[in-house]
Amino acid sequence: MTFPLQPFFRPSGDREFILSVYDEYARLMYYIVRQYTAEADLQNDIVQESLLHLIRNASTLRGLDPPALSTYIVTTVKNVAIDTLRKEKRIREHTVELDDEAVQELASPEPTPDELMAALEDKGRLAEALASLPEDERLLLEQKYFLGSSDQELARFFRCKPGSVRMKLTRARRHMLRILREDRGDDGDDEA
Repeated sequence: MTFPLQPFFRPSGDREFILSVYDEYARLMYYIVRQYTAEADLQNDIVQESLLHLIRNASTLRGLDPPALSTYIVTTVKNVAIDTLRKEKRIREHTVELDDEAVQELASPEPTPDELMAALEDKGRLAEALASLPEDERLLLEQKYFLGSSDQELARFFRCKPGSVRMKLTRARRHMLRILREDRGDDGDDEA
């Protein structure tokens, strides 16, 4: 007994076959996806990715009876949904949202190396500027630059997030630079 051999990849036939599968099972696919996420864009992405997986296995799908085909589709959609949500979770864990104030702080120009060197050359002026800062800014700068505390240690000390420590450091450095410029009589533009 011989079986007719089907080509592994038939572009037009596979495309038509997958389109007919999608037409018949789209509601089921979206029903399964909604069990994993309520976000419409993410649902569409998962269904599209599932279709790509199904296209790659079109030759296998052709030989399945309707109950096995629906089980295969459901399993594919579930697996793609789980994988996609894991990727999304990893992305969210490794990204930080910036508020408008943080974006403004990041967009503001940092002092130039020449300005920093000029500030460091006169240690007396630096000590006076440090002493004239508010206590929390002074403590923050001393612990960071004189004691070498990490952002995590500073966050625990000041009871805030490490990302907030970086913002506080930026503000304190700018405040100190502003004081140093005023002492020198500079009209530097530090309002950015």
